[in-house]
Amino acid sequence: MQPLFRSDNVSESEWRWVTLWGGLFAIITLIPFVWAIIASQSDFHFFGLLADVQNGASSLSKIRDGINGNWIIQLRYTPEEHDPTGFFPFYVLLGHIARTFGFSEIVVFHLARLAASYLMFASLYQLGANIWRRMRPRRLFFFLCILGSGLGWLILVLGFRTITPDLGIPEAFPLYAAYTNPQYPLSIALLALLAGQYMIVFRPGFKELPAADNSGLLILIYATLLVIVQTTAMIAFGSALFVFTLVTSYRKKRIAWHELRWFSMVFLPVFPVLVYYTLMLATNDTISEYNLQFVSSVPDPFQLVLGYGLLLIIAAPGIYYGLRRFNRDGDQFMIIWLIVNIIFIYLPFNLPQRLLLGLFIPIVYFAVRAIEEFWFDHIPARYYSAAIVIIFALIIPSNLVAMLIPIYGAIINEELGEVNALLVSEDYRELYVWLNENGNEGEVILASPNISLWVPAETNLRVVYGHPFESVPADTLEKKVEAYYTGRNCDLPFDEALDFDIDYVVWGSQEVQLSEDRGSTRCRADIASAANLEIEFGDVTLYVLREPR
Repeated sequence: MQPLFRSDNVSESEWRWVTLWGGLFAIITLIPFVWAIIASQSDFHFFGLLADVQNGASSLSKIRDGINGNWIIQLRYTPEEHDPTGFFPFYVLLGHIARTFGFSEIVVFHLARLAASYLMFASLYQLGANIWRRMRPRRLFFFLCILGSGLGWLILVLGFRTITPDLGIPEAFPLYAAYTNPQYPLSIALLALLAGQYMIVFRPGFKELPAADNSGLLILIYATLLVIVQTTAMIAFGSALFVFTLVTSYRKKRIAWHELRWFSMVFLPVFPVLVYYTLMLATNDTISEYNLQFVSSVPDPFQLVLGYGLLLIIAAPGIYYGLRRFNRDGDQFMIIWLIVNIIFIYLPFNLPQRLLLGLFIPIVYFAVRAIEEFWFDHIPARYYSAAIVIIFALIIPSNLVAMLIPIYGAIINEELGEVNALLVSEDYRELYVWLNENGNEGEVILASPNISLWVPAETNLRVVYGHPFESVPADTLEKKVEAYYTGRNCDLPFDEALDFDIDYVVWGSQEVQLSEDRGSTRCRADIASAANLEIEFGDVTLYVLREPR
C-alpha cells in the first residue's frame, strides 16, 4: 500500500516547507479564538465558537453523546423521543476520543479542527505536486488554495449588503473552512487526496488495474472516509468521475474499462452508505423530517461569480484552453469536475451549500494554468512578483473579514454577541452547570431559542426548540416557544396533547426579550405557581416542573 503522501515526487525539504507553512496557517486560525477567550468580559461566557455557531453547537452536542459512551444517538434538539441512529459518526467518534483522553467537548473540537486543517494544507500541496513537476506552480497552487477567496469584502466596502459565498459559506473556501470546524477541512483534504490519486491513474500511459500498491486501496480508503464524514461532498466529485468515464468511452468509441474500474473504487464504498441512509430515512420518521427541513439557500450565479471573484477571472483563460485542448493530463477531469459541480449546485438538493466543498480546487487549478501559460506570457518578467503580490492583496481580505467580524460580537459588542449566540451571561452559564449536574438524560427544557441552542451542547437534556434543522418539526416547535414567551399560549408547559413532557422552564433576559411588552407576566406567574421548585441564577430563574428528587 502506498503511503498517505507520496515521497517520490516531493523532496524532504519541500515537506519541511509545507510543515512550516501548514502549521503557521493552522495556528493563525486559532488566534481569533484565543483572542476572544482572553478579551471576553467576566460577566459573559464565550462558548469557543465564532463561525457557523448553530452547526458548531450541534456538533458539540454529538461529541457529548460520544463522551457519554453512545454510538447511536438521537436528535436532542427535538423534544420527542425517537429511534436512535448511527448519524453524525465523525463527531460521535470525537466524543469517544475525548472520553479516552479526558478532553472536554470544545477542546477535542479544536484539536480535531487544527489536525484536519493541517491535513488539508498538506493534501492540497500533494495534489499540486501530483499535477506539476516544477516548484513554482506547486507553491502557487498551495498558496492560492489556502489564501484565496472572493470579492465579498469589496462589495461591503462599496456599501452593498449582498453576502457573497466567500463571507457566508465557510465550506467553500479552505482557510474559512479551517476556521469553522473540523468536518469541512477534513472533507476538503480527502477530496484533494482523491483528486491527486486520480491525476495519476488517469494520466496518459497509466494502464494498471486498481491494487493495494498503486492507489487502488488508498482511493477506497479516502472515499470511505469522505462518504462517512461528509456524504454530500462525494456527490459532485463522484458524478464528475462518472461523466469522465462516459466522455472517455464516447471519445474511444468503446467502453472505457480502465476508467470504469477506477471509478468503481469510489462507487463501492459509497453505495452501501447510500443504502444505509436510504433505509434510515425510510424507517425513521424523525430523521426523515429532519432531512426534509435540512435546507439552505443557494447563491445566485452573480453571487457565485463574486464569491470566487478575481481567481475566477484569472482562471478564465485556463478554462478556455482546457475546453479547447481537453488534454488527458489533468485538464479533462478538472474541466468536467468544474462543470458538473456548478450544475449540481443548482439542482434541487436539500443542502446545495455543501456541494461547494471542493469547487475551489478546479478553479485554482485553472488559475495556476492560466498564470503560468497565459498571463505570464502577456506581462514582462520583471513584473511577475508585483503581479502575484497584487493578486494576493485582492483575494486575502475576504478571509480576514470572515474571521474578524465575529470577534466584534465576541469582544467589543457583547449585546450583539448575545443576539448571535456567541455569548451568554454568566447567569445562564450557571444555569447550564446546574442542569448538567442535576438534570436527567432525556428531560426537556423550555427556553428561548438562543439559550436552547446550547443546552444539548452543555447538558444531557433535550429542548423544545433550539435548532432550525434538528428541532423536528422546526417551524411548529419554534412557533410554540414564541407563543409561550409572548403570552399567547401560557398553557404550553401543561398541554397534555404534547407528545413530550416539559420538565423545566427558563425565564431570563433573553426570554423576556421575546415579548413585545418585555415579557408576559401572566405566563410567568402561572409557571411560578405551578413549579415544584424555583431556582434563581442572578437574573435567570429556572422553574422545575418535574417531581423533586
